[in-house]
Amino acid sequence: MTRALIAIAVLVLAAVAAGGWVSARGGLSAQREAIEAEWPSVAGALQRRAELVANLAQTVKGFAGAGNPVFDDIAAARAALSSGSTAQQQIQANSRLMQACARLFLLTERYPKLSSRRDYRKIGDEIKEAENAVAIERRKYNELLEHYNAQLRRFPDNIVARISGFSRIDAYVITEQDVR
Repeated sequence: MTRALIAIAVLVLAAVAAGGWVSARGGLSAQREAIEAEWPSVAGALQRRAELVANLAQTVKGFAGAGNPVFDDIAAARAALSSGSTAQQQIQANSRLMQACARLFLLTERYPKLSSRRDYRKIGDEIKEAENAVAIERRKYNELLEHYNAQLRRFPDNIVARISGFSRIDAYVITEQDVR
């Protein structure tokens, strides 16, 4: 009888451990899928802003002429953003685009008449709205990452994650270089 009780106890413990394993793995999988599902919203907001920056560049090009390398930098960064196949590639391309955009705004300061044009102001306002949309989507994405990364550190989920190949995902942060 004692052996039977021990066997039952071992089976119950094994079932509980297996259930915990399945639960932890399922939770991690669901969170990773939620992160992957959120990224297209971020990418869409980045793409919308990139289009507006390109429109602004065209407006400025009419005043400044096409010879400035900032216009090529914007086009190259925008192309890299569109062709980026991973979130990290798109984040890096967006960083390059924002740096080029900052140089574009410096260039516009040379042309005071430009800032009085209605089309220039309209695009500037649309870019501000697009910036807000990017910030909102980036915040949602980072909140999902925060929960996922926290679960990766919790016991026993950290053991399940390590064995199952789940790894930390870096948050989408805006660097000082991006806002210059």
